Amino acid sequence: MTEHMTAEEYQRMYGLVTPDRQANPNVAPKKRAKYNNEWTEYNGRKYQSKLEARYAENLDTMKKLGIVSLWFPQQKIPITKDRKTNHVVDFLILYSDGTWEFVDTKGQDTPEGKRNRKIVKDQHGIDIGIVYKVKL
Repeated sequence: MTEHMTAEEYQRMYGLVTPDRQANPNVAPKKRAKYNNEWTEYNGRKYQSKLEARYAENLDTMKKLGIVSLWFPQQKIPITKDRKTNHVVDFLILYSDGTWEFVDTKGQDTPEGKRNRKIVKDQHGIDIGIVYKVKL
């Protein structure tokens, strides 16, 4: 049988209310991320996931080693003719040999993401590389 808790017990457990049932003014309720990603800060910038922040750290390492010349986070690629809808890739990378690469980091891929990448490929001829989270 599954244990159940009341809303009040849940709120007390996470410090959202004080024992006398008053809302705790020091704690704002956390909004759960759609895909359970956790915003992570690296080098003074907030990234939408730990994976994205780690990839940015790897890019900085590759830049120090001379493999990467430049990289830019969060680059918009228009996917409608009126340019009002964009697909935002996590990284645009310029390698030392002069080649460019667009990269998305994914904990899990979605049908919407696949559709948007196909539109980008069809409209602009751009292949977007994917870096997946490794599940051990």
